[in-house]
Order: sequence, then structure tokens, then C-alpha cells
Amino acid sequence: MPNPENDVIEKLSEELRLDTNQIKIWFENKRCYIQAQRDKEERENLRLENSRLLSENLQMNLELRNRLCATCNPEKQRKILQDLQNENAILQAELTIISNMHDHLKENPERYLLLKHHLRHYDNPSGLDLNLKVECDHSFPRLNWN
Repeated sequence: MPNPENDVIEKLSEELRLDTNQIKIWFENKRCYIQAQRDKEERENLRLENSRLLSENLQMNLELRNRLCATCNPEKQRKILQDLQNENAILQAELTIISNMHDHLKENPERYLLLKHHLRHYDNPSGLDLNLKVECDHSFPRLNWN
């Protein structure tokens, strides 16, 4: 009983032959001790929860950095750079083809009409390969673009 009634305190005082103030102080001390124990347990639980959350936060932060920051992960940075270099090479090759076609068609406009008629139904969603298309089609006179 953490907060005994006055009659209980008086009864204990008589049985223990102690002053009622001593009994009241003993109960007060006991209540403080129990509260301190609860506070200590709660602090320990909060400390453990804080440690768990900190660990989880650090793990999530690391995963996020690995996913988003190529400079933080040299392996991903090398792969991204290689992919960009490959794409750049493809785009340069396509630009060269278009530039050569433009130069040759500019010199000979009749070729443009033949090429336009020949490529009317040509559709290449995977990229630009007009040079190969023109060279491989036997029904169309082969044009030498170089």
C-alpha cells in the first residue's frame, strides 16, 4: 500500500514503536525508491529503443547513399561512366551517318528523292541504322556514303 491511511500509519507506529513521522517518511522514501526504479527501467528501455532507431537510421542512410550517390560508390560510378561512354559512341556514330547522308544528298538531290521513296516504310525503334538499311536492300541501288 503506497499511500496508507492515517489509521494504518498509527497502527504501524504502535506495533513498531516508532514515531508516526518516521512511518510517513519510510513510506515516502519507499514511494521515491519505487519511482526511481521505474524511471531507471524506463530510461534503459528508451536507451535501447534509441540505440535500435539509431542503428536502423544509419542502415537506411547507408542504403540511400548507395542507391542515390554514384560518387559514394566507385563501382556504380564506373558503370555509369561506361554506360555514358557507350551511349556517346553510339550517338557519335549516328551523327556521322546523318552528317554523311546530309553531305551526299546535298551534293546530289536526286539521291534524296530515291532515298526518301525507299525509306518511306522504314522504322527502326532500336536506333539509327540508315546506312546499313540502304546497303542491305538489293532492290535499291547501293549508295556509297563515304
